[in-house]
Amino acid sequence: MKYLILLVVGIVLGAAAFFMLLYYNPFMAQNKLSPLSVTDNELISLEYSTVAANSLIYTNDGESQIAPYPAKVLQLWERSVR
Repeated sequence: MKYLILLVVGIVLGAAAFFMLLYYNPFMAQNKLSPLSVTDNELISLEYSTVAANSLIYTNDGESQIAPYPAKVLQLWERSVR
């Protein structure tokens, strides 16, 4: 009988913990502080270059018009990439 009571108490506590985590989910909280509000910059501009030589590494399957950079980098031949 005591095992049955412990089972019921465990199920109730587990369900209560589940619903508490569901209700107070820390990953669903809204950000109350904007990244722009802690800097003096009014605008953040993120840019990147599309030139392969300006990147750290550029690779492909060997059929692209742009050659891999640097020259000794391996090409992508895995089945999952194709």
